[in-house]
Amino acid sequence: MKKMFVLIASLLIVLTGCINSESEKTTGGKTKSGDLVLPAFSVQSPDIQDYDNNDLTKLIEKKFNVEIKWTLSPEEGALEKQQLLMASGNYPAIFFGGDFNQNDQVKFGKNGAFIPLNDLIEEHAPNIKTAFKQKPYYEKGVTAPDGNIYALPGLEECYHCDYSQKMYINVKWLEKLGLNMPATTEELETVLKAFKENDPNGNGKQDEIPLTGAIKAWHGEPNGFLMNAFIYDNEMDYFSMENGKVDFVANKPEWKQGLEYISRLYDQGLIDPQAFTQQEEGLNKLNNNPGDVIVGAFTNGCCTPTVEKDGRWTEYEVVPPLKGPKGVQFAAYYGGGVGNASFAITDKATKEQQIAAIKIVDYLFSKEGSLDAMYGPKEVGWFDPKEGEFGINGKPALYNAIEPWQREDKDKRSVTWENGLKYTPREIFEARAQNQDITKPDGYEVYLSKMTDRMSSYKPIETFPISIWLDPEKAQQIAQMRTDINTYVQINTVQFITGQKDINKDWDDYVKGFNGLGLSDYLSAYQKAYDNMYK
Repeated sequence: MKKMFVLIASLLIVLTGCINSESEKTTGGKTKSGDLVLPAFSVQSPDIQDYDNNDLTKLIEKKFNVEIKWTLSPEEGALEKQQLLMASGNYPAIFFGGDFNQNDQVKFGKNGAFIPLNDLIEEHAPNIKTAFKQKPYYEKGVTAPDGNIYALPGLEECYHCDYSQKMYINVKWLEKLGLNMPATTEELETVLKAFKENDPNGNGKQDEIPLTGAIKAWHGEPNGFLMNAFIYDNEMDYFSMENGKVDFVANKPEWKQGLEYISRLYDQGLIDPQAFTQQEEGLNKLNNNPGDVIVGAFTNGCCTPTVEKDGRWTEYEVVPPLKGPKGVQFAAYYGGGVGNASFAITDKATKEQQIAAIKIVDYLFSKEGSLDAMYGPKEVGWFDPKEGEFGINGKPALYNAIEPWQREDKDKRSVTWENGLKYTPREIFEARAQNQDITKPDGYEVYLSKMTDRMSSYKPIETFPISIWLDPEKAQQIAQMRTDINTYVQINTVQFITGQKDINKDWDDYVKGFNGLGLSDYLSAYQKAYDNMYK
């Protein structure tokens, strides 16, 4: 215990020293050239080695006559460092790459550490105001219950991410066996049986895995996609919405029916047992098997890098949402939300620093600034399109670009900050030039878009918002209840599917178990939060 105290005290001293050494800058000092100094904290991306001589930093400093003095933290341990800074009181004037959830924003807003941004946005940030008008959900998502905006996240609309709960199937195997793309739960069962029994890879062995997946992957467990043929399941909160009323799905008879179907597939050896134990590395290993192709279908948000060996990913296509025995046919939807905030101005900032900081972020919310933030400055990371180039959306491209991670020389990747602080609506994201041939690596984003077209028309009429402001007095309690309830659902789901629990004998006890977890109060808290935000 004594050693831990000494360690924490030492960290606080180090952090205090880091900030105090910049004290004259924190109070609004200027460099010899007259540039305004902005002390700022950011998480450091592993791809970006240099922030001081970074191309985006240099562009911003020149454009706004500032000098940014970075306090950086590697991704691992960054949240702890941020918390120590805030706890010590020796935090910088600006956070350009922080990680503040809604509870943090309210807490630091109420204690005065974060200044409200409302007036600064109104007076100095026309691009942010435009973003609010274009995407009303963004403004709702950043406005605390007291009406103040204490911090801002970036916003990147990604069409294929909005429908990332996908199943990919080997269409070469379908063609070889004379099978159509499955459209119903019954048809999928027939296809998976054929994959298991009819040697679609042609090696004379029964080594085919009909359907697999992974835990701790991007929607990697098969049950989420399959359950949407029985009842809506986004695997995040297990909420459904109807006429503005939130309900819970994982205790309904339809959920039980979905478990019975998935369990039947599992019992027949059509679902890989490893799908509920292996992580993404294990799934990748199966999909990239050095010999014959052995995977018939898998669940994951993206096809690559899950499948990348020798262009093998082109053999897989997305299965449209399956229609269940009662006609249910949903695609899980993850759009319309905002993440944790990365930008905040603290009470250490002078008025001049406040205005400079909000103007910088406002620039990053312009079209040009957003591209600078995503790829690096023009002619470094993004370029005007060539004649005849088309975007991801199939329309004439507005720009072409190189992702920082695509640069083979790591020393040349320091062209941007990679902290998410930008505004990239779908119309900008999809305007990037792409090869329209979806079998080519540089046509992969077009491939993802076309695959997602198979999903988007099956979004429910209403879904519970991804971002919601809870009662600050109860937010921590509700967050713990959410963890407990989600864990309970996830553990029992796997147990029912794999036969560790009997769906008929143990179902009633499972449903009763939600009473002890406070499900009724939990739903009431989210209903109240929804009503406060949207009614």
